[in-house]
Amino acid sequence: MIKRQINLIPSEMTVPTRIVNLSKLIYKVSIIGTIALILIVITLISSLVYFNIQYRNSIANTNILKTKIADLEKSEQKLVLAKDKLSKIVYIKSINSVDNELINFQDFKNSISSPSGITFTEISIDPIKTETSLVFQNTEDLSNTLGIIQKLTKYKSIILSSLGFNLSSGYLISLVFR
Repeated sequence: MIKRQINLIPSEMTVPTRIVNLSKLIYKVSIIGTIALILIVITLISSLVYFNIQYRNSIANTNILKTKIADLEKSEQKLVLAKDKLSKIVYIKSINSVDNELINFQDFKNSISSPSGITFTEISIDPIKTETSLVFQNTEDLSNTLGIIQKLTKYKSIILSSLGFNLSSGYLISLVFR
């Protein structure tokens, strides 16, 4: 059986083959365009959802970091307060230490103050050391004082930093008590 197509349309009214081919091409392009448009819309919607999720995660991370920063600021404030308290404790301990140095030096002064030929010219007392300068009228007072200094046990070390003689004032010694 052989099929034949019979065209009952008059030949003046028939569509030229070029136009038929062009309409088929436009149909195919429109199908491809529609598919591409659907894919683009799906991609845009997916991107929008993805970036929205990323934005929410970023905001959540920012809030977490703000909370951590606030906690760290509180910890830092506590550390600063603790450091301040420690510095005050050290200061108070140094005041007590100065008191001890003052008591020790007062004992030393009382033990050598019997002769009238001894004069204290300078005294510097701090928590670590005590420095003093003495003037003696004669060598007997100087040797007695050095003997008393040798017997002191309240200091770890006593340093004779200078020894001098002046005709008008006498012997001058500088001592450092530690």
